[in-house]
Amino acid sequence: KLAERVSADSAQEPSTTSKPVSEHSLLKTLNNTKAEMKERQAALIGLKALTFASPSYADWRTDFLNALREIVSNEGKTPLAFPALETLAQEKDEWALAKLEAILREPRGGVVSALDALRLLAYDDHGSHFDVLREIAPNQQKGQKIRLGAIRQLGADPSATPILATIVQDQAEDPLIRRQALAALRHADRTRYDSLANTLLNDDSENEQVRAQYITALKVDGASPAVENTLRKVQTESSSEIVRAASESYFKQSSS
Repeated sequence: KLAERVSADSAQEPSTTSKPVSEHSLLKTLNNTKAEMKERQAALIGLKALTFASPSYADWRTDFLNALREIVSNEGKTPLAFPALETLAQEKDEWALAKLEAILREPRGGVVSALDALRLLAYDDHGSHFDVLREIAPNQQKGQKIRLGAIRQLGADPSATPILATIVQDQAEDPLIRRQALAALRHADRTRYDSLANTLLNDDSENEQVRAQYITALKVDGASPAVENTLRKVQTESSSEIVRAASESYFKQSSS
């Protein structure tokens, strides 16, 4: 069977004389909606391997991507939906990236979940999907997991700085969301990240976990002299035991 042949081909030594399964045969199986699902899955695995190994991939790439789009468009939530979309996303296929953005905006009826769509959009290293992430991040009607994932990716988007800073400063916001926004802000705009330091560190009405998260992050990159002065003050004067301990830990690591 095809699944066994694909597996055997992948395990063969270069010196083997047996004929490998061709991309044309694999495409035919992938396109055959009457074939067994495991055979079609094996065909997709074989074709993905050939995208790296076949010197003629450019000649059949269009047919391959069209087959994957057909699966996503017409077959619904089958076991092929996720790997088909994943392959398209890895190929930076604009149709697939738009499809994933649409699922994020309206998950009902999507062939993959919103969380899976978010993960697959991470393959878009050009950041064309940041618009939808900027919509999701501050939207408290969205679930916590999807917001955390969106905020995490926005660390690569400097234009998201105002959104991330607003989330960090919103004391009514979910503390876990605020901490993730703070971590993302460190990557998106280090200057803005540092500018929040004294406000966060000096305000004992602030969530202590958010403040401790900030101090812990400073262990990685180090604090400016001005922030270190604030940390020394917080270490002895803060009413939060957690914040004092985090400050003490920062200086112990700095001196070691």
